[in-house]
Amino acid sequence: MINFKNIIGNERLINYVTRSIKEKSDSHAYILLSEDKEMSKEIAYAISKAMMCEDFEKKDDACLECKSCMTFDSNNNPDFRIISIDQINAINKDSSTKSKTKIISVDHIRDMLLNEALYAPTNSKYKIFVIEDADLMTESAQNALLKTLEEPNEFVKIILLAAKESSLLQTIFSRCVTLKIMPLKSEEVKKWALTNLDPVKYSDELKNLDYYVRYASGSITKLKQALNDSDFEFYKNVAGEVAPLLLKCNFENFEKCKDILQQDDVKNNIETVLDILEIWYRDLAFASNNMLSDIINIDKKELIREQARRLDERRLEKAIYAIEKFKDDMKNHANYKIALEVFQINISEV
Repeated sequence: MINFKNIIGNERLINYVTRSIKEKSDSHAYILLSEDKEMSKEIAYAISKAMMCEDFEKKDDACLECKSCMTFDSNNNPDFRIISIDQINAINKDSSTKSKTKIISVDHIRDMLLNEALYAPTNSKYKIFVIEDADLMTESAQNALLKTLEEPNEFVKIILLAAKESSLLQTIFSRCVTLKIMPLKSEEVKKWALTNLDPVKYSDELKNLDYYVRYASGSITKLKQALNDSDFEFYKNVAGEVAPLLLKCNFENFEKCKDILQQDDVKNNIETVLDILEIWYRDLAFASNNMLSDIINIDKKELIREQARRLDERRLEKAIYAIEKFKDDMKNHANYKIALEVFQINISEV
């Protein structure tokens, strides 16, 4: 059940929102800032449910028993509205429109929020709109939203989920309370997995949970993507194949790596491959310092020990830096071929 009690991590943020709702000083609009979309959604839903709960004051949390809470849990609360790319495309699929959208346009904001915000709630004390893909609102859509943010009806609450501050207009930020969601600690990610995952469906993955937790780097979104990606083992094998080749620093091995990393199924998932490669190199660093109990790739421990014998720590640190630079280039939409060349140059300078 969704409520504050069941949110793992970000205690300070939850305590702040709880106090604000209790003292009736909560804002009419929030921005939840995080690259972890799944955690942002969990917190946004918990905030929405708490705000609409009829008996919040008794428990400082959603009671889970009132009409508002029960209709929320059954996805039937008419006063809780989600605006997302997936939802827009689902609506288009059911209509005559067949093309998929990758943006939230001004028309979407008008139809799904502005027009709806004119009418009072029917089931709860507030009508709450959660814009899950606020990053993808066009400038005109954001400007259309401004009027409601500036002069909201007293029964309207708006929560925007964004990965980067730069994706929203500063005029939007100035009219909202911004809450930064912190990455989870490793033990919190593990607790989330053990609490929320079906032990039967994910039986194989849970046996190697420490690896997935390390890969997730504090993100529930990355954890879920890895667990549900049927090609994840393939990416692990690719990383394991290129890892020793990159560190041998000769033209022939670089060319082999280039051929592997330019394959479409690798290129289109390069961030996943690089994350896995980084874990491999960190395991090499642990092995070179005789910290074998810290190795994540347990099934490859002997291979990692063998590779670590021929490497020094400085070399590994520089290799990890090269990976981070490659990932940053990809996030900044650099040309893939050029970014790959720079990556190999950085590796060769190790």
